[in-house]
Amino acid sequence: MAGGKYRACVVGASGITGGELLRLLLNHPGIELVCATSREFKGEYVFRVHPNLRGKTNLTFTDSTIDNVLKKEADLVFLALPHAEC
Repeated sequence: MAGGKYRACVVGASGITGGELLRLLLNHPGIELVCATSREFKGEYVFRVHPNLRGKTNLTFTDSTIDNVLKKEADLVFLALPHAEC
């Protein structure tokens, strides 16, 4: 926990559920969003996939490998993956 905030990562953040989770976390005063993953949109700005988040974050999607998620040193990891995918 850095600066009184939990550091969070959303795996599978490019879908509808992931986008809504990003919105909630970005507006939460106790959360610092440190990563959002997507295989399809790796390298793209989050707000290009979720236009409602423009001006809220400059995060880019990263690859969803466990190594990339662990490098972000997140306190919390949320999974927003499609059904039957883990």
